[in-house]
Order: sequence, then C-alpha cells, then structure tokens
Amino acid sequence: MEGDYKVALYQILRNSRRTYGLTYVLTLLPRLIPMVIKIIKSPSGTDFIKLRRLFYKHLSATFPRFILTLFGGFQLLELLFKVIGSFNDQIESSNEKESFELKQKPTVNLFKNQNHSDSNQDIVQYKFKGDNKWRTALAGSIASSAALMCLDINRRTDFVLFACVRAMDSWVSSNRNWFREQLPKIPEWCYRSVSTFVFQMSAFQIIYAWFYVPTALPQSYHKWITKLSRLDVRLFDMVRQIREGSLVMNDNTPIPDYLKQVCIDRGIEASKVAVMKGGLPCAAIHAGIENCAKHAAKAWIFGFLDALKIYLPLNVLAMFFRISSLNTKNFVPRLQRSLLSGTQSACFLGSFISMLWIGVCSCRRTFNPYDKWYGQFIGSWFCGFSILIEKYDRRRQLALYCLPKAFEAFLHMNVPTSIKRQCQPWVPGLEIAMFTCSMSYMFVQYRHHNEKVRPFIRSVFKFLISS
Repeated sequence: MEGDYKVALYQILRNSRRTYGLTYVLTLLPRLIPMVIKIIKSPSGTDFIKLRRLFYKHLSATFPRFILTLFGGFQLLELLFKVIGSFNDQIESSNEKESFELKQKPTVNLFKNQNHSDSNQDIVQYKFKGDNKWRTALAGSIASSAALMCLDINRRTDFVLFACVRAMDSWVSSNRNWFREQLPKIPEWCYRSVSTFVFQMSAFQIIYAWFYVPTALPQSYHKWITKLSRLDVRLFDMVRQIREGSLVMNDNTPIPDYLKQVCIDRGIEASKVAVMKGGLPCAAIHAGIENCAKHAAKAWIFGFLDALKIYLPLNVLAMFFRISSLNTKNFVPRLQRSLLSGTQSACFLGSFISMLWIGVCSCRRTFNPYDKWYGQFIGSWFCGFSILIEKYDRRRQLALYCLPKAFEAFLHMNVPTSIKRQCQPWVPGLEIAMFTCSMSYMFVQYRHHNEKVRPFIRSVFKFLISS
C-alpha cells in the first residue's frame, strides 16, 4: 500500500513538472521569438543580457503558477484524502474485529436493568471511500480557490467566465438526451445550429464593443483584432464621436483635423476633403484602396496569412500532445490533417475579417455614407457567418471561446457604473465561489463521468492530471 502511494506521488510530481514546463514555454514564446529574431539580425551584448532576464522573469509568471496550483494541487489533495480514507478504513476494520471478538467471549450481566450500548455505535466518523465524489469535489474546491488567488484581481474575470462556460457546456452535454426527451418537437438541425448561433451572437457583441467601447475587451484582445483588421486607430475616435453625438456628419460639416491627416496619409489631396460632402472617402477607410471589393479581397488575403502563422504551429503542436499514439505509420496522415485543419481555420479568420468589411462598406455605399451605427451593426452581425467554414466540432470550441469574452463585454457596456460600484466589494468573493464550483464540477465529471466530458476538455485533463 505504501509503495502505491509513493508511485502515485511520483506521478503527480512528474505531471506537475511537465505542466509547469509547458505553461512556462507557452508564456515565454510570444516574447522570446521576436527577441531571438532581433538578436540574429543585429547581435549585441545587451540583447543577451535581456534574453537572460526574460528567462528569469518568466519563472515567476502568474499563469504557470496558476495552472500548477490548480492541477498539481488537485492531485496532491486527492492523494492526501485517499490516504486519510484508507487510514479510516483500517481503524474501522480493526474496531469491528475487536467488537466481534468481545461478543464471542462469555459475559455475566450484573446489572440487568441498565441498558448498555456498543461503544463503536457512539463513534461517528467521516469516511472517504475509494471513489468518493465528495473527495474529488473537496480537492477541486481547495485547489481552485488557491489557484485563483495566484492571479491578479484584474485577470480573474476571464478565467472565471471561461470555467463557468465550460462547466455549463459539460452539464448540457451530459443531459442532452433529457433535453431531447423533454423537447421532442425541436428538429435535429436546431440542436446542431446552437454553436453557430452562439458564436454569431458572441462575435457581434465583441466586434460591436471593439468599435465603440474598447475598454470592454481585454487590451491585448482589442489590439489583436485591430492588427488583423488593419484599421487606422484614429477612425475609432470618429465612429465613437458620431455615436455620442459630439460629431455631426453632413455635407457641410468641416472635416476635423485628425481626419484630414488620415486622408492625407492615405494619399488623398487635402483640397478634396475640405468638407464632409458625401461622407469620408472610401480610400481613407480602406488604407488607400478606393474599390470596396478589392479592399475586401485584400483583407481576406492579409487575414488568411496572419492566421496561418497562428493556426499552423498550434495544430502541429496539438498533434504532438498525443505523441504516445504517434508512430511511423500514422505520422504523415496526422500531419496532413493538422496542416489541413490549420489552413481551414485560417480561411475562417480571413473570411471573418473580409465579411466584416463587406457589411460595413455595403452600408456606407447604400444608406450610411456618414458612418453612423448601421454599418458597424451589420458588419458585426454579418462576420459571424464565417464560422460555417469550420467543422462542426471546431464551431463549438470557437463558440465556447468567444462566449465568456462576449458576456464580459456585454456586462461592461450595459451595467450602470453605480451598480458596479455597489457590487464591487462582493465581486472577489463571488468570483472565487463561481470558479470553485465550476472547476469542482469539471474535476468530478472527469474523474467519475469521463464519457460525459467533451473530448477537448478530456484530452487536456488527461494530459495534465495523472490517472
């Protein structure tokens, strides 16, 4: 028995080391690759010093520590509770044996009127059984709350919403047969279209917030969308001022100085943009391209190439996560599938950007030359249809990825500031409670109802948690 626990402890330590190493590399790579390229182009002594500092700095990064505390802590606590459960079993079995031996001995009852009860019946013990769900839930709760405390308070919301959405998806997936029995008249295509609908609504909320309320999105996420869209950041001020009413657009409106500068930077003569006659020229919106169709095509090409740099390495890396099942026979077919999947995802992202501009430009040319909210509204809604390019399973993953960000943006845009201030003292405790409940449920599902967990989550947990 003791040897089994030593083997389990060794497995936990090995998994924790692998988990920390993987998250450390994933955190380090976005900063490391540009620095290495810079060193190759123009090496200097100071660059190598910065490189060394970068390695040391990321050793104390919060994300690897968060993942290590969450999954490593869960495994250690689960093992600890199992040891306690075994110890309780031994005590109980020894007490039962002693009780049985005492009952076999002849005894003389000198006090017939006095009621005697077995001492073992007065002992109340909490027993952790071998596969007790409460043990898993308790270990998951303690590890989850401790892991969330490792994060900065401003970063917790993303992880809390992500965990809640994943737990809710797991619950719906495990009860889908019940839903179909209760709602038999709903056709099958409606169930299969839920992921598409969720992604479209989430994308609409995110892109609309990107146009008008950038603070509703994480700064890095807003910057990433802006980089892919290649939109001049000065145009954000224009659409927000129009929405707020501080900038009124008509044929006689003088163009503000910053918009004149945008037009000049795009190669438009200053004499042609003295007043806002017919709206801002398309070339100013399209980075110097006057034709809307050409701009949409170029947006697709640029978006496709940018996405290819992201999705191809990720798909190849995901293939090596299942390295135990790789061999010389299936390596080439798996690599082909990974490359094809990465290319398909790049087509999706390129189409997402292109369809966003198609929606905006179509409105500008028909009934919205002065860049009111109609174009942004239709573009934000229309770009969500690009999800149909992806496979069905991939659509669900993208929908679950975007839903927490969309929900956070919705709350930021629609909840009044006064209510936020009143609820602010309760938010940290509420976040910990939500994250703890969600992750505990996921751990219990993985340990005791493994077949009901989504394949993606099951593969991630299998990689990070020992059996």
